[in-house]
Amino acid sequence: MMTFPGIQISFTSFLRDCHKKHLAFYLQQLTDSIAKYHQHPWHRRCLRTEDFFYLNKKIIKEYEAILYDTSVNRFVFSYWDFSKLPCELKRNEMCLREGDFSITIELNHFPHVTGNLGIRYFGDLNDINHQTFYKKYKPFLIDGLQTGLIDSAYYDNQLIGKRKWLYFWKKVWKIESLRPSCDRMTRYNQMERPFQFVEEDLSSISFMERVTTLSYVFKNLFSKMDDKIFLKQHDQLLLLLWGRKEFANKLKPLGVSLKEWLKAV
Repeated sequence: MMTFPGIQISFTSFLRDCHKKHLAFYLQQLTDSIAKYHQHPWHRRCLRTEDFFYLNKKIIKEYEAILYDTSVNRFVFSYWDFSKLPCELKRNEMCLREGDFSITIELNHFPHVTGNLGIRYFGDLNDINHQTFYKKYKPFLIDGLQTGLIDSAYYDNQLIGKRKWLYFWKKVWKIESLRPSCDRMTRYNQMERPFQFVEEDLSSISFMERVTTLSYVFKNLFSKMDDKIFLKQHDQLLLLLWGRKEFANKLKPLGVSLKEWLKAV
């Protein structure tokens, strides 16, 4: 069986609250950005902006139905599937053959939206490679990171995002009491501002607002070492800026001690 090359891009956006009108506004911004950047000359049909808004309405309707249902905290919605769209192949021309774009809304103690974009293509492979496709989508990610539409992204074996979100999210996943999991039913409105540490404390440091990249290869020793170095460097930076007592006070809303936070590397 012939296999077709492809790419996978994913991104995370944290929900500052779970109100449906704010989710609707976020989806509208996401729609505008996708429609702007997803214009492949090799694809015979792209969804129109009106199609996205129709899908957005469906998402909001279903989201509203589960918003107050404490037995549901994970909501997946597929925007489109390229394999279902007509695609003509002409000699010496690239075409998209398969792919998908979906979003997953997590309603746990750190509510967030995860987007996944997958593309496969075929045609004259002498004229294109992985990097060509990654470069086409990089402006979508960079623009999203700079405007706040996206908080972090997995792209070309790298994690890319503002330092404050990379630091915070990596720490959260290393601390068992904070780690998001599917069985956690806590809603945003049952917590006291879960992202206060990032949006107030870390955002006040200009260095933490910079977009940066980290290598991210599964089961790779060097990637784990890079993570450890990144986290330790930022721990030391914050200790110098705040001191141990102030640092510990800023962590109190998260319900974690400074000792536990610093051990998570």
